[in-house]
Amino acid sequence: MDEFYQILMENLIVDQVLYTTGLGTEYKFYGWSNLNNSLRYKINNNTKYIPPQTLIECNEAVNGGVDFTRSWFRQHHSQQYTNSPCNFSVIINLINLYGV
Repeated sequence: MDEFYQILMENLIVDQVLYTTGLGTEYKFYGWSNLNNSLRYKINNNTKYIPPQTLIECNEAVNGGVDFTRSWFRQHHSQQYTNSPCNFSVIINLINLYGV
């Protein structure tokens, strides 16, 4: 298993704030999906998912020197971006906090 993903699995706790918008909306960790181990988080009452491979690939990109921007995320993970553009904000915060 990827080291970054393992660190997330061992350290995130339910209701931990993963990101706060400029308006004060909190994106909170909700747990891990039983189906595919996707990271689940909530925005208000809406549950969002980030697949493990997306987390791993984004961390690897940052480690490889990629300028990890919203544009890069949109190009390399277009389905994730289209379905839930807020995933970018959560991912960049997780990489800043736990990235290896």
